[in-house]
Amino acid sequence: VAVCDRKDLVYTIRVVEDDVLNAFSLPGGYIYIHKGLIDKMDNDDQLAGVIGHEVAHIVAKHSLKRLQAAYGATILEGAAVVSGHGDLAAGLDLTASSVFLINSREDEFQADRLGVKYMRLAGYDPHQMKPMLAKLLDYQNKRGLQPKSYWRTHPYIPLRIAKVDIEASNK
Repeated sequence: VAVCDRKDLVYTIRVVEDDVLNAFSLPGGYIYIHKGLIDKMDNDDQLAGVIGHEVAHIVAKHSLKRLQAAYGATILEGAAVVSGHGDLAAGLDLTASSVFLINSREDEFQADRLGVKYMRLAGYDPHQMKPMLAKLLDYQNKRGLQPKSYWRTHPYIPLRIAKVDIEASNK
């Protein structure tokens, strides 16, 4: 937090008592990390990678941007319905959902890049982001295929690992 690009917030980090491997952030500086994810970390550097990634979502205002876009889409869909174009409203809904998911995946890549940057600036080993993501991949592989993979909000982990590896090697 001390090295991030948005210091105007008071950041609050909480642990969720759950065995799931997950973390998430909310607007206003709130970060939640599931205990299951913390328990899988081998060192503080990997935990710093998780925190850096979530701080990056807040810095880049990803949640706020999605909320604003959702409001805009809802207004357009409402206008289509009121004007008697229900089919158009349905098409707008499907299009908006697809665009939101694409943007969500790009947000993840940006959060990974910024997370690596914050790790480095804070004195943590940015190369530890890779084994942290590998733990998520292992967890995902053990769970097996999940339905509706087209609608996934995160990019495929092997692609994230490759990009993080390159980013950590750049100084």
